[in-house]
Amino acid sequence: MRRPRTAELAAATVFVLVCVGQGFVLAWPGDAVEPPAATPHRTSAPASHDARLDIAGSGSNLPLVERIVAEWTAQEPGLPVRVHPSIGSGGAIRALRDGAIEVALVSRPLRPEEARGLEVDWYAEVPVVAAAHPDVPADSLDAARLQAIVDGREQRWPDGSPIVFVAREPSDSSVAAAEARHPALGRALREAFASGRFPVAYTDAALLDALERIPGSVGLTDLGQVRLRGTLRVLAELGRKPLGVATNGPPRGRAARFIERLRSPGARALAEAAGYRVLP
Repeated sequence: MRRPRTAELAAATVFVLVCVGQGFVLAWPGDAVEPPAATPHRTSAPASHDARLDIAGSGSNLPLVERIVAEWTAQEPGLPVRVHPSIGSGGAIRALRDGAIEVALVSRPLRPEEARGLEVDWYAEVPVVAAAHPDVPADSLDAARLQAIVDGREQRWPDGSPIVFVAREPSDSSVAAAEARHPALGRALREAFASGRFPVAYTDAALLDALERIPGSVGLTDLGQVRLRGTLRVLAELGRKPLGVATNGPPRGRAARFIERLRSPGARALAEAAGYRVLP
């Protein structure tokens, strides 16, 4: 396995910090939303670049992966593994090819040019859902009603309180999964992003933070993240998306051991309890 070079690691680190630092772009007047912290999540004491296993990618994978890695490092103290904040599936593939990380976390099918030369283990599938602030006065939504919210035709919850839709960028895997099942909703989601009428979350963590913090808010995420966080309401299931881990060729060393952990009975039980469907 080719080890990361100093310049490549520096570039990847800057890329991570930029992505996380831009967790929110305020496109909705009247409120300010703080981005998530830019400090990478460390699951062990710092180690040399030559020894450390770096894992990064789609935010949809992170809550489950972070828990699995935390259990791994608790059993093997000092194990040099770092799980970075979200850089998206595309960013992870680029970082993997550059040698800046050893494991890329992805939450969408890879394009042919992305998949070339990579080994991908599709380990789970997760429902895409409409999640809302804990105090939202609604038990469910269907795709048509969510589309009315996104279009601006429906602006209040049943008790008269305002609805705040939090948008994701069109390239987000949850938006793509919802669009695959509900094309009209997908078009409305893309138009909502372009309109500038709503706050926009550019990471999964930023979206979940916003839904926890903004009364009346609703947005698209996945069931696993919602259940593992344990604070938000789920109003609708709108599609499904795959979760996978990619390596440069067959996984070796610590990367192979991480994937074994991801496939272990304990990880499977945790994933299924959170709403993931573990794939063979």
